[in-house]
Amino acid sequence: MRMAARKKKFKVTYSKVELKIPTVQKRRLKAFCKTSNTTINKVYRKAIREFIDRYAHPTGHTQMISENQMTIFDICEDPAAAYADKDIED
Repeated sequence: MRMAARKKKFKVTYSKVELKIPTVQKRRLKAFCKTSNTTINKVYRKAIREFIDRYAHPTGHTQMISENQMTIFDICEDPAAAYADKDIED
């Protein structure tokens, strides 16, 4: 019997990103990486991944609409008939 062919792996492509940070932040980042046994790039990637996971999917904000707000579907076919039904006090 012949074995099933393996699936071809998807090739991951990367893009280069440049980032400018102050020297003080760079020193603090190096110190953090040294104490955490990690690299600067891993810290950047993790921070970006967490930010995207948190803010990439909006929660579906719904806007509050008052009762008096008119929509485009509130238009009557005969505007004269709509005003004729109202009692207007002089």
